[in-house]
Amino acid sequence: MKQPKEYTFKNRFLIPEIVLAATLAGVLMYMGIKLYREPFIMLFACSMPGFFLYFYSYVIRIMLQFYKYDKDKKIIISDDRLSMQIIRDGNITTIKKDGVEKVEIYEQKWLGKFARYNYMVIYLTNSDHTLITQFTIPRLAFDNILATFLSKKPRTTFYKRFNYIDESKFKLT
Repeated sequence: MKQPKEYTFKNRFLIPEIVLAATLAGVLMYMGIKLYREPFIMLFACSMPGFFLYFYSYVIRIMLQFYKYDKDKKIIISDDRLSMQIIRDGNITTIKKDGVEKVEIYEQKWLGKFARYNYMVIYLTNSDHTLITQFTIPRLAFDNILATFLSKKPRTTFYKRFNYIDESKFKLT
């Protein structure tokens, strides 16, 4: 017998990313001060910490953006897989399987150790849409229960190197 499936927002800690970014910034500043009179050596020595600082600033920015859209969100898919409830800030939104028009999946191209940050947009027949990040549903597009709920709905997948959410298109849901 099938059971309702509940997904809850999982808050990932930013502390390691912030500490590493601050350390890299400190190393860059120290190298810049020490090697000020040797610009070519400074450029070479600062390139690797600068590269990693750039990517860690991306990680921090994307995590903050994903938190904003999925903070304290809970998703419950019914046992018959015909309806989904999204609970956030005390507001309950119910989405019926028949009310889903299409699905867009935004996947990040592989960036190695800097992880993948994916999200999904579900467009409804009433011209509304909702956004779900992998912080609430970790396997997102590959989750069997969510795939059953969204079965036979048109899907479009977009691959992006830096998977920022276009905030002009999405309101908080």
